[in-house]
Amino acid sequence: MESRHGTCPSCHHEFPIPAGSRRESACPQCGAAVPLARSAASAGAKGARPAAARARAGAHGARKGAAREDDGFGSSSSAHARALASRNKSSRTGPLLALGGAGIVAGILAFVILQGGDETEASTTAPEPVVGVDLAQLPDPPRLEGTEDGEWDTMTELMTRYVTPPFDANAQRSGDLLMIHGKRAVPVILCAFKRLDLTTKEGSDTGLRIQTLLLQGQCGDTNFGWHKQTQPQDVAFNQRVIQRWLESWAKAGANDEAWAEIRASAAAPSAPGK
Repeated sequence: MESRHGTCPSCHHEFPIPAGSRRESACPQCGAAVPLARSAASAGAKGARPAAARARAGAHGARKGAAREDDGFGSSSSAHARALASRNKSSRTGPLLALGGAGIVAGILAFVILQGGDETEASTTAPEPVVGVDLAQLPDPPRLEGTEDGEWDTMTELMTRYVTPPFDANAQRSGDLLMIHGKRAVPVILCAFKRLDLTTKEGSDTGLRIQTLLLQGQCGDTNFGWHKQTQPQDVAFNQRVIQRWLESWAKAGANDEAWAEIRASAAAPSAPGK
């Protein structure tokens, strides 16, 4: 006799139904009404179809899995591949983010500097100017008493030869002849001293020659120093040296004892601005 098979529509429990039953049966598991099922053969055919469908779905899923593995994101290594992709993305974007952050910081700094520019300029003090001496405003030293006009003219001519390039043997001889006149030649020497252009190399070299002439016997080796350079601070220093010579001559003149006192305290002039 053909057996029957029933499936509960509520709990999906499957159970056999007596062959003679022609009405609904109660589900032995949940008690719901179950309509009569078809024959076992029909049920088997019906069950075979879902099984075949499940097999086809499984094959399709396997093909999709294989395709994903070919793409580098298969089920066996998908987590590792995603981690590598995330790491590569981070390595690419990391420097860009760092550069972007550096640009933002630089922009902020530039803004702060521009905003504070006026205040910085206002608070910066200008360096003190180099202060020299206007030698043209200083009076020429007078000639010593007893100096005749002819002697004065001779000493002036010798001094002109001594300070005119080239500084050869003739120039040196003019200096030696000038020293014969002793301290009567000092005013002539100082007049030439204060008229030098100390901003030029020639003027600086000539000034050194004139001071050498003064300290070699005329004023007892008195020395106030000298700078050979022509920078503004050097020019100002040499101007003060010449001023010191003029002031010392106005104080001591032909008095050897007074020159000795000056020589004992003959320090170089202080630096400009001090």
